[in-house]
Amino acid sequence: MSEMMKLRWRCRRGQKELDIVMNRYLEQVYVDAEQSQKTAFEELLLVEDPTIIDLLMERIEPQNPDQKILMDKLRTIVSL
Repeated sequence: MSEMMKLRWRCRRGQKELDIVMNRYLEQVYVDAEQSQKTAFEELLLVEDPTIIDLLMERIEPQNPDQKILMDKLRTIVSL
């Protein structure tokens, strides 16, 4: 299985809204992203859905600058 296929599978979440956001990021941004952003995205895929929602809604702060940049990009995708 290719790396992109594995990531696409990991983008499948328990909530349809997160499925859409994660898959859009993967398709539109991930390929051209810097390695630090790719790593931040891959780490985010390990996080529970409620925590991701809290990060997107800015109820909690990201742990590092790369995660903050990633969350800003994900919020941009949501607003499209």
